Amino acid sequence: MAFFEAVLETIIAIVAIVMICQVLRSFIKSRHQGADRHVSDLDRRIDRLEDRLANLETIVLDKERFREFDDLEKRKVS
Repeated sequence: MAFFEAVLETIIAIVAIVMICQVLRSFIKSRHQGADRHVSDLDRRIDRLEDRLANLETIVLDKERFREFDDLEKRKVS
């Protein structure tokens, strides 16, 4: 009888350890997925900022070209 009690206690201990490991695994996995989402959100924000900077750079370059063209026209008229 003592043998069966020891086997039962061992099985219960193993099941408890497996359950705790599964809970910890799912917790770690959810934290990892949350970090991946956060990183992808940051990547999207960085991409949007790069696009905005490129648009601003284009606007500034267009204004500089327009000013240079105006200066050339003024020189031709003078």
